[in-house]
Amino acid sequence: MGFEEVAIDRIVQTLESSVPFFVGVVGHRQLRPEEIPRLQLEFDAHIQSLLKKLRNTRIIVLTGNAEGADWIPQASKFRDHFSICAVLPFAKDEYVKDFPTKKQRAEFDQALNQCDYVLVSPHSPTGKVTGKLRDKAYQECARWISDNSNLLIGFWDGMESKGVGGTSETISYRTSDEYTETLVTERQSDFLHIKTSNGERNFKQNCTCAGHGKDNKEQTKLLYELENLNNLVEIGETNSEKDQLKLYFDQFDGTASMLQKRFNRKNIALFTWAFLALQFAFIQQRTFSLFWLTSSSLALMITLLIWWSLWKSQIKSAYETFRFVAELLRIQIWWNECGLKVNVLSNNIEYHEIGDSTYLMVRNVFVFSEIAKATSDIDAKQKKTRKSEKVERKWIEGQINYLIGNKTKKGAIDRNRIAAKRGLIFMVLSFVLAGLIQILSTISFWFNLVETGSALDWTIKLVFPFLISIAAPVSAYAKLMGYKEVKILYDLKLRRLEIALEQLNRLEPSADSSSIVKSVGSASLTESLRWFQIKGDREVRPFQS
Repeated sequence: MGFEEVAIDRIVQTLESSVPFFVGVVGHRQLRPEEIPRLQLEFDAHIQSLLKKLRNTRIIVLTGNAEGADWIPQASKFRDHFSICAVLPFAKDEYVKDFPTKKQRAEFDQALNQCDYVLVSPHSPTGKVTGKLRDKAYQECARWISDNSNLLIGFWDGMESKGVGGTSETISYRTSDEYTETLVTERQSDFLHIKTSNGERNFKQNCTCAGHGKDNKEQTKLLYELENLNNLVEIGETNSEKDQLKLYFDQFDGTASMLQKRFNRKNIALFTWAFLALQFAFIQQRTFSLFWLTSSSLALMITLLIWWSLWKSQIKSAYETFRFVAELLRIQIWWNECGLKVNVLSNNIEYHEIGDSTYLMVRNVFVFSEIAKATSDIDAKQKKTRKSEKVERKWIEGQINYLIGNKTKKGAIDRNRIAAKRGLIFMVLSFVLAGLIQILSTISFWFNLVETGSALDWTIKLVFPFLISIAAPVSAYAKLMGYKEVKILYDLKLRRLEIALEQLNRLEPSADSSSIVKSVGSASLTESLRWFQIKGDREVRPFQS
C-alpha cells in the first residue's frame, strides 16, 4: 500500500477521536523566493515521516499565520492530512494592522480562512496595542506555540536574538533552561531547525543548535506510545455542541471499560491454555506418548503467544491510562461546572512524575480542548445550570453512590469485596483439596490401597496437578489486580466524600463552596495519581522485576 493511500485511510478513521500531536511552526517573515522550494521540501519530508509513524493520530500544526515561514504548511502537498491552527497574538482586527498593503491583508485573510482552527493567544492584550506591549504580545504568542508543541519546527537563520518576540528569541527560549520550567518537558518535545535566510541576511552555515541532532530515541518511543494509545481509542459519537473535554471523557471512559473486558478475556484464555499445557505435560510424563508430547508443546506455544500478545499490546497499562485520564477529565469538568478557574495539571505538581506518554496525552487533550472550546453562550448556559442542579453536591453524591451502590445495584466497594472473597475461597479450597489428594495418593502408594495404573489411580494423580494449575493462576490474577489496594483506596475515598458532603450541607445557601470543591477535587486527583502509579505499570510480561 502506497503512502498516499495510507494517509487517506488514517483520516477517515481518526480525525475526531484521537489525541492530537502538535507541530509548532515559527520562522522569519522575509524568506527569499529562491529558497522557498527547498524549505517546502524539507518541511514536507518531516511531515511525511510523522504521517507514517502516526497513522491513527491527528496532527495539528500551530502557526502564527504571519507571512513567510508561517504559510509554509499551507502549501504542503500533505495539507489534506493534517490540520492547522492559527494562534494570533491579538484579535484579528488588531493583528491585520501589521499587514500594511491591501495585497498582504488579502493574503492574510486567505491563509486564515484555510486554517481549521483559529485561536487568539490566551495572553493577548485587549484594545489598541502599541509599542512594547505589542512586542510582548508577539512574544507570548510565540511562546504559547512553543510550549504546546510536541515538535517545534523553526525556519531560522541561526543568528542570535536581537529583539523581543522574534524567531531567534523564541528558539532561544525553546532551548534554554527557562523552557524546562514550563508544562512541557524536554522528554516530551523536540526541536527541528530548518536553515533559511532572513531577508538580506544569510543563514549560519555551521549551526550547532539542538535542532540538528540525530533521531531522538525518546521522542520516537513517545510517538509509538501515543500512536498505540490512539489506536486503542474506542471511536465515539461526535457532537459539535458538546464540550470537548466531555467528548474526550466519554471516549476514554468507554475505551477503559472495553479494554478491561478485553484484558480479562485474554487472561482467561491465558490461564486456560496454561492449565491445559500442565495437564498434557503431566500425562506425557506418565505415558511417554508422542501424541501427548505434541499436545503439551502446542498448548505451551499458544500460552506463550497469548502472554506475548498481552505484553506487546500493553492492554493492562493502556486501560489503566485511559481510566486515569478519564478521572482527571471528570474532575476538571466538575470544577468547570462549579465555576472554578483551576486546571488539574497546574494544580498538582506531582503530575509531572507520570509517564511521558500519559502526561503528553493529558496535556494535549487540554490544549486541543482550549483550541476547540465551546462558545461563551454554552459557558453561560453551564453556569446557569450549575445553580439549579447544585452540581457541587450532585457530583459528590454520585461518587458516593458509585462506591456504596443502591437498592438495585451493588457499589464498587461491595463488588470488589465479593470478587476478592470468591477468589480467595476458590484458591484456598483448591490448595487444600490438592494437599488432601496428595496425602491420599501417598497413603495409597504405601499401603497398596489402589492398584497402580487403574482408573482410580490415574484420577488421583491427575486431580492434584489439576487443582494446583487452577489455584496458581487465580492467586497470580488476584495479586495482579490488587484487590486489597483497591479496598484501601475505596475506603479512604468514601470517608473523604462523606465529610465533604456534610460540609456542603452545613453551608449557608449564599456561602462560597469553592474551597470545599477544590479540596475534594485535589484529593481525588492525588488519589488517582497514586492509583495509577500502583496499578498502571503492573503489566503481564515476562521477566518482570
